[in-house]
Amino acid sequence: MTKLKSRLESLGFEAEVITYSSLRIDREGLFDRIDAALSPQEGNVLVGHSLGGVLSLEYLKSRPKPLEAVSHVVTLGSPLRGARVAQKLIDLNLGSLLGNAKDNGLIPHEVDKWEGEQAVGSIAGNIKIGALALLGEGGGESDGTVRLEETIIHGLADHKVIRASHTSMIYQEETANLIGNFLKNAKF
Repeated sequence: MTKLKSRLESLGFEAEVITYSSLRIDREGLFDRIDAALSPQEGNVLVGHSLGGVLSLEYLKSRPKPLEAVSHVVTLGSPLRGARVAQKLIDLNLGSLLGNAKDNGLIPHEVDKWEGEQAVGSIAGNIKIGALALLGEGGGESDGTVRLEETIIHGLADHKVIRASHTSMIYQEETANLIGNFLKNAKF
């Protein structure tokens, strides 16, 4: 996320990267760190890659914020409906590889709906390089790890598919530009 942070800063945004262990997620600790990072003087936005996007929405559901505090959320390759790849690992008795991420939104679930005030945009990739093919689940559109349909929920302000794999999207200039557009217009 450091490269994406630099790209966003070059577009005139202030950015802070908040890291967490995706295998040992301490939700309340993470949410406390997000609270501490939010500027009380300026509007804030949340940008999360993969599970980070899911956790960004979970944060706002758990700790609702007014639009003045958090105006937008952008998710990047985030399995907003859970990830079939996670279920496949569990089916293969490899669920321990997921740590407690499986308890934090990775397991496929009923279609979610965003009902918060914030405009939420979702960016998905379409280059199939990742775990899905290795697990024999490579059919359909995906970024190699997250299927396209897993990145879409009701209530999104916008959804955009770009030419990227799950990992490469956070390094691409196009991603930063799309985030910038979304923060200005609530459209990519």
